[in-house]
Amino acid sequence: MIVMHNIEMDLAEIGITKRIFAVQGDKNTRSVKITLTCAGEPWKIPDGVIGIVRFRKPDDTGGTYDTMPDGSVAVTVDNNAMTAQLAPQMLTAPGCVLAQVEMTTGEKVLCTFAFKILVDNDYIMA
Repeated sequence: MIVMHNIEMDLAEIGITKRIFAVQGDKNTRSVKITLTCAGEPWKIPDGVIGIVRFRKPDDTGGTYDTMPDGSVAVTVDNNAMTAQLAPQMLTAPGCVLAQVEMTTGEKVLCTFAFKILVDNDYIMA
């Protein structure tokens, strides 16, 4: 089962960074769907766009990925939405993970969308 977090981002607005919640140690069960609009209207993602995920964890480690550990694509594109699966490595440290989904075509970066993942460690038992 995949838990889908939904975020809407308007290209015409500058606002508060969106955030989602996850549990420390969660593996391959969470995705974030970023629906893009411009001035409230759906914004179609250009053909040929590829998504890349970057992240920095509270322990000051991080990474970049476009595929999951099993080799599957990490970010899919559909009309005006990008869906990024959260890699297990993103959820290993409790606290606030800074995440970005980057929209690229070839060597060009078209846009970057940032959000925060609040990773909770309450479930860990001694």
